[in-house]
Amino acid sequence: MASKRNPAIGFIFITLLIDVMGIGLIIPILPTLIRGFTGGDLSTASQYSGWLMASYAIMQFFFLSCFRRIVGSVWTPPHHFSLTFWFLY
Repeated sequence: MASKRNPAIGFIFITLLIDVMGIGLIIPILPTLIRGFTGGDLSTASQYSGWLMASYAIMQFFFLSCFRRIVGSVWTPPHHFSLTFWFLY
């Protein structure tokens, strides 16, 4: 019996691989890039990169309800609670 392979699983894994590689590359390099742009020292650049990443996470949290409202008008997901944690990532 031939196994049925879902092409969506491969797409999800490739997307996650690209996402994790991007995060793994940008977090160590970001303070050095900010230091190059601002001309300051590394500790100040590290604080700027921390504030930048924190503001990104906070904006994801606050605009999740807007995103769910838009998606909910088109498609109602079966498991709201599990999708909430997925979109917060």
